Amino acid sequence: MPEREGTGRVLSRSPIFFWLVAVVLAAADLVSKHLIFQRLPERESAPVVMVRGFFHIVHSENRGGVFGLGQGLAIWLVFGLIAGAAVVWFAHRKDARAVLTQIALGLVLGGAIGNLYDRVVLGYVRDFVVVYYWPGKDWPAFNVADAGICVGAGYLAVYAFFFAPREDKKKA
Repeated sequence: MPEREGTGRVLSRSPIFFWLVAVVLAAADLVSKHLIFQRLPERESAPVVMVRGFFHIVHSENRGGVFGLGQGLAIWLVFGLIAGAAVVWFAHRKDARAVLTQIALGLVLGGAIGNLYDRVVLGYVRDFVVVYYWPGKDWPAFNVADAGICVGAGYLAVYAFFFAPREDKKKA
């Protein structure tokens, strides 16, 4: 049955790229954390220097939220669950069918799954990548999930601000 304008489905039938990317990223995150934390089992373990003064692998336990803010607050678990549900809902919407949008949303959900797993099972998120942006100055430790969330959210923000169709343009 053909859809009439204005009465189309809100949910997409096939968010295959979304689910594929989410599963692959969550698996990559959990496997990388497992491998790294086998090698560096203690917080006091010496970092593995990949590129001296630029990129190190460390053992870091984040009991807070973004960049370690709000240490020990359970609200981060609730926020992660709500955000994950919102991403799933949006990924299934008809207006989110574009492949790049599906991939970006998959990155966000995959990252959320990886970090939520850590929060629920361990009580903290395992971070292990440290990048130095200036001699002696490093970015807070992060993991594969964090990188996926940042790349996905970054794409969505750039798209929304610069490329998404605007209502006022549609009317003109």
